[in-house]
Amino acid sequence: LAKKLCPNLYAGLFMPSELKSTHVSRLRRRRAFNCILNVGQHFVTVVARPGYLLYLDSFGLPALHKDVINFLHSLSSSREIFQNKKQIQRGSSMHCGLYALLFTCYFDKPQQSFRLHFTKMPGPRNDALCVDYLEKLVQ
Repeated sequence: LAKKLCPNLYAGLFMPSELKSTHVSRLRRRRAFNCILNVGQHFVTVVARPGYLLYLDSFGLPALHKDVINFLHSLSSSREIFQNKKQIQRGSSMHCGLYALLFTCYFDKPQQSFRLHFTKMPGPRNDALCVDYLEKLVQ
């Protein structure tokens, strides 16, 4: 689905154990890409651009998995790493894959006609906003 919705920069879905593979090493040579990481039972997004990396976790957690941290550092020689710290997804929500897809698709185009705004407290309203934003991107 991400490949269809985000045709410009989507590089794939990876498990942390795959981040050392030959395929992923090709990502290091790309100036810009977006990818989704499956870190256990949770999905996060990495957005790579020439001057920076974004690590986007809907729980607002930093990269914790050793292979993910090593991957980010391997990409960061000329890029600054930014990680969101604000939790927008509640702990009981099963929408992390949708948030990861949203972030991947949102950053697929150089400019969007809207900004992503979520409520201060993680809850069902943010899950609904995530789905609404995805619908906007699909139209």
